[in-house]
Amino acid sequence: MPAEPVADHTLGSSPGQPLLLRFHPGAIMPGALFDKLVEVNPSLEAEAGQTNPQGTGNWLVLGGIGMLRDFELGYFDGEEYHKRSFAEPYELVTLQGTVVAQGPEGLPIAHLHATLASPDHRCVGGHLFSGVVGVTLEVNLLSLPGPASRQFEPSGLALLQLEHRMAMPE
Repeated sequence: MPAEPVADHTLGSSPGQPLLLRFHPGAIMPGALFDKLVEVNPSLEAEAGQTNPQGTGNWLVLGGIGMLRDFELGYFDGEEYHKRSFAEPYELVTLQGTVVAQGPEGLPIAHLHATLASPDHRCVGGHLFSGVVGVTLEVNLLSLPGPASRQFEPSGLALLQLEHRMAMPE
């Protein structure tokens, strides 16, 4: 019997159209997200005439809902991340961020922030380092129109670098 797919997807007819991914129970994030973007991105890049060294493309994560378990959140205090792990399933209330290349190798990095609700309706949130999909996870993305990357700054953070800058009206 063939293995069940980690995720399903539907996308618009051209670059710049929203991409909707649905991840199945047991998918490990963010690795499953990278794998799925590598699968769907080449057709979008071909239409846009762009390439990305690792094949994931650059994406804005517009939102996500579903359930995560065995997840890790972090809070950055200006010097370091303070991480906390949660084993039990929590409802994903919000998910947003970016997926872009980092450094000269162009390895993909997901910068995701999440808010999750416990069974007693208390919320926790912060930088989402990892998690396992519970019942389902739906993620809405939009491809970024221009080059983007992440470069390490003196703070130790890999900050977003955008290639195109808009001139501000005077």
